[in-house]
Amino acid sequence: MDNKKINNMKGVRLFFVTAAVIGLSVAVSSCKRQGDTVKLKDFRDSVSWAIGENTAQGMKTIGYDFDMDMVLRAMKYTMQGKQQPLSETEYSELLSKLALMMQSNMKAEQQKTESNVAESEAKMFADLVAKDASVVKAPEGFYYKVIKQGKGEKVKIGEVAVFDYKGYILKDNSLIDQTYEVRDPIETLVGGTMFKGLQMGLSMMNAGSIYRFYFPSSLAFGATGTEDIPPYTAIYYDVELHSFHP
Repeated sequence: MDNKKINNMKGVRLFFVTAAVIGLSVAVSSCKRQGDTVKLKDFRDSVSWAIGENTAQGMKTIGYDFDMDMVLRAMKYTMQGKQQPLSETEYSELLSKLALMMQSNMKAEQQKTESNVAESEAKMFADLVAKDASVVKAPEGFYYKVIKQGKGEKVKIGEVAVFDYKGYILKDNSLIDQTYEVRDPIETLVGGTMFKGLQMGLSMMNAGSIYRFYFPSSLAFGATGTEDIPPYTAIYYDVELHSFHP
């Protein structure tokens, strides 16, 4: 295969790898856009700047100490169609190592975040228990208190529960959502689409019970959160179980 074809293959592959890095960087990071002395005169200036900015954001996400002079030199060489110093095999191996490095850095950062969150939430729950002796820790790792105890059998995974609830963010007691005076009670399969903590909490209840459940983020909506709940947020739910059936 001649050098022109090899360079074309490299260009296509690098485009898609760079696009993936850029897409990831846009998803996981944001940058403040403040006015500067740079003047963008026309569309060519603007789109060129956007490409440079996105590429830089992708490089920042990887978390490696790149030689910027070499990066700019490589870009210039490639744009001018000059002979590349890397073979196709070397090029492929380097990109694979870069992808693994990026995955490793992201995993380490996520583990660090999760460790910090767990430590912070543990303190919140410790303070909660110290203030309210009726709050009990379940073996599964969430906390609860019985507001009203019902009678009879407890609901099981795979049965359909009918219940009302109010959900709050633990840190500031702000209301997330509720059924009371807003919509009909929830009627749903226990173990279906509900988050893990609520599934386990409902399994403790019998008809007529009202429990308050305190969930660490790992048993709630985790690293993703929802439209109304930020990532890594501890929450609590007041749940009133009316009935359940097969």
